[in-house]
Amino acid sequence: MKLTVSRNELADALAIASSASSTRTALPVLSSIRFEAKGSTLTLLGCDGEMWAEASIPANVEVDGIACVQQKLLSDIVGSLPDGEVRIDLEGTSVIVSQTHTEFKMMVYSHDEFPPVPDIEPQS
Repeated sequence: MKLTVSRNELADALAIASSASSTRTALPVLSSIRFEAKGSTLTLLGCDGEMWAEASIPANVEVDGIACVQQKLLSDIVGSLPDGEVRIDLEGTSVIVSQTHTEFKMMVYSHDEFPPVPDIEPQS
């Protein structure tokens, strides 16, 4: 996964997805945000095991990919960055968030362990 995205749009999408992310859980993946970069869109998904929240934003995606990173740490990092473009790269078992002369490296959780969004059938 390799992409660039607006810091402000990332912060807004992260706030939405974080609303469903759990801060206290026995499963570390439930305290993470799932990133999916595909085409020209970055989708962020948060889940606490019972509720899901998703936000999608435009992004310049060079390489598609999926990763889960710790929500609290990511929120702190994005909140500390100034306005401008943010680069996100998946390298092995780490996600690197960078902007001009600043770089943060975070451990990745397995996206396979992230709970899938259930299919909801409309009721008549």
